[in-house]
Amino acid sequence: MRFKKISYLLAKALKDFISPLIYEVDKKNIDVSKNTYLGKYYFLFDKNELITGGSYFFKFDSNNIPIVKGNSADNDESFYYNPQAICQYALSLFNEYIELKNTQDLKDFLNISDWLVDNVKYLNDIPYWESDEKRYTNIYAYDDINLISSMSQSRVISVLLRAYQVTNSNIYLEI
Repeated sequence: MRFKKISYLLAKALKDFISPLIYEVDKKNIDVSKNTYLGKYYFLFDKNELITGGSYFFKFDSNNIPIVKGNSADNDESFYYNPQAICQYALSLFNEYIELKNTQDLKDFLNISDWLVDNVKYLNDIPYWESDEKRYTNIYAYDDINLISSMSQSRVISVLLRAYQVTNSNIYLEI
């Protein structure tokens, strides 16, 4: 287990050194005080870069929702739902829709938005989205606690607000 983790981390460090993942920032959309319309997400995620393993190794489930491959350092390398990665991909679709007006990108974006609505969980009436990755807690067992990330929550909010903006459907706000 230890060798597997060290080899994974060394390979990842080498990949990051040779080809660092740096997202361009859309400086036109940073100052929202001038415009309340949500345009492109401020990180300009590229759909094709994401699909080819830019930040995660993606594949898609039967409903065309992205799932990502876990790494050998933390889990068994199975694919799982990660809200941060799902929303990163959704925002890349939205950015492409804004740029190219491709209706398939919008349809795929709204499909992911609907998936987020269908997969929300609640704790004391507070909505949240969690990763279903099975992580090792030690060399003998998986952790039963799913990851809830603040970055994931913020990206989900960004996706749902944009979905509401293009559809005016309250399902994206009434969570």
